[in-house]
Amino acid sequence: QKKRKMMVRKVVQVCLHFLWLVFSVTSALQITLQRRAFVKMSSGIETLPGRWRLSLSLPSANSFTVVTAQFIDDEGFEPPQGRVIIGDGDGEGRWLLSEDPDDRKDGLWVWGLFSEPLYPFCLISLPSESVGLPSGGQLALRLNHKARPDDDAPLLTKGSVFLRKVTTINADALGLARASYNDDTAIGTVSATLIQQQQKQQSEEFGLISPTSTAVSADREDQQV
Repeated sequence: QKKRKMMVRKVVQVCLHFLWLVFSVTSALQITLQRRAFVKMSSGIETLPGRWRLSLSLPSANSFTVVTAQFIDDEGFEPPQGRVIIGDGDGEGRWLLSEDPDDRKDGLWVWGLFSEPLYPFCLISLPSESVGLPSGGQLALRLNHKARPDDDAPLLTKGSVFLRKVTTINADALGLARASYNDDTAIGTVSATLIQQQQKQQSEEFGLISPTSTAVSADREDQQV
């Protein structure tokens, strides 16, 4: 009897300790995410500023499409996410910075183990008609994202395009609860280029702007002063 009581007491102590640990980690995570969201809202910094050119090569659909996109932040969310506007309002979808969807252990980043979460992917969902494909379909884009890019390095680079089919199944035997999951089929690739940066590179290639012109202009202004 004594041994049994001692074992029960130890089990209860372990459970209480585990619950306290979960509560502490959850509270710390909530405070960290709220602080990041507040700092971001106060600074007014966009996650993916500017206009982007998305080039979609879709061999499966016998299509090559180039569209412009603008990423609008939803304030107060972690991970960063929001709306993506295609062209001049020709279409609208959603974007989300994410861990690796195929390797969820990378989710440790969002538990505050780093000063800044390192989301290596930008996930974009778009209606198919927004990129010139037949209407009624849904596209899922997975682009590589750099949280801390080097100088002149883009935040977004390249990735894959998937045709998304949403399947709904019964979650119980009676059919009272339903669950949905995404069935993605790879159909091509996508590359992203910041339009302002591309225009600058083209100007330098054609000799319209020298890479050192900005520095020379700054030196002349200093000399005049």
